[in-house]
Amino acid sequence: MELAFEMQSARQFVPADLCQKTFRQAGGVIGRGADCDWVIPDHNRHVSHHHLTISYRDGSYFLTDTSSNGVLSGESGARLPKGQAVRIEHGSRYVLGDFEL
Repeated sequence: MELAFEMQSARQFVPADLCQKTFRQAGGVIGRGADCDWVIPDHNRHVSHHHLTISYRDGSYFLTDTSSNGVLSGESGARLPKGQAVRIEHGSRYVLGDFEL
């Protein structure tokens, strides 16, 4: 089972090769740090070096906010609870600073 993310919108330029990322069950880290699995080039520095982690358990993928500026639900605009794993549903959208995934 794989999890595919796509950049839906960005208020900054993002090269085409950085607009999507597929995660496997090993999970990964999304952020602007060079050591992240998906590096998001954020010149405004709203995205943390390690903004969120992706994990897999019991047949589902989860997102955990590890950032300073938070992660918003793209549907409701509500801030996700920091440090708490949230199940990723098909079609879910998330906002990280100037970027919507």
